[in-house]
Amino acid sequence: MRWPAVVGGVLLAFAVPGMGPWWLCLAAAPLLYLSVAHCDRPFFTGWLAGFSYFVVSLYWIVYVIHVYGYLNLAIAVLPLLALSAYCALFFGLAWKLTSVLPVSWRWIGWPFMLVSADEWRGVMLEGFPWNPPGIVLAGNPEIASPAAIIGVGGLTVLVALFGSGTWRSWTAWQRKDTFAWRIVPFSIAPLLWLLLFAIVQSGPRFVDKTVDYVLVQGNIEQDVKWSEEMRDLTLQIYEDQTRRGLSQDGNVDLAVWPETAVPLYFQIPSRHREWLVRIAR
Repeated sequence: MRWPAVVGGVLLAFAVPGMGPWWLCLAAAPLLYLSVAHCDRPFFTGWLAGFSYFVVSLYWIVYVIHVYGYLNLAIAVLPLLALSAYCALFFGLAWKLTSVLPVSWRWIGWPFMLVSADEWRGVMLEGFPWNPPGIVLAGNPEIASPAAIIGVGGLTVLVALFGSGTWRSWTAWQRKDTFAWRIVPFSIAPLLWLLLFAIVQSGPRFVDKTVDYVLVQGNIEQDVKWSEEMRDLTLQIYEDQTRRGLSQDGNVDLAVWPETAVPLYFQIPSRHREWLVRIAR
């Protein structure tokens, strides 16, 4: 069954923070497991689900390559398609491994096959760990709080287990199975989440510790900051703003710069790396 894989993948993508509401994953997960439970080509079906998910959730790659790489829009789409096709291989692997399990155990095994394959995606060929399925809960700190214990991989398991458990309970209702089979599979993921949420909420809150910080924003355009003539100026701007922020409050604990603020590869020795180290010290 192909359409649940495609629709489930797209819905899961729109549940990613910044794309849409997190609760879309509650509809996506059962559809994705439906594609696992009813398919004759599990690897291809899983790949289709993964491709649908990644090609939507990694849309920003086209914008970066088109706007800052100056490539034609039609050409800029190609890296997105290639990367999505590669990442989808690990979904296909999860579907295939699930199909090997005994039928009665697949609804339990699929969440762990999915998280295992996706964790492998994060390390294979240097790794591309962007957008694990559990990230769909990260937009709401309360809902994502169990990650303090189980990590984002654990959130992936909870989301997938909700989907497979919902499907298992639904089929139990259709077959008029025992009341336990109608309720328990559907309830496992929510109950686990409640338990983990309660543990996190009952833990130390660190409310007696405050952190004074300075936020630095250089506003260096992406399309010029890597030019040779801008490298010194970029570092100088960030150093000046950081020192100015620190001078206003001598008790600052942390200085925060934007992602990829500095135009250098830190692992490569250079004059600019030494300059950056001096600023940090």
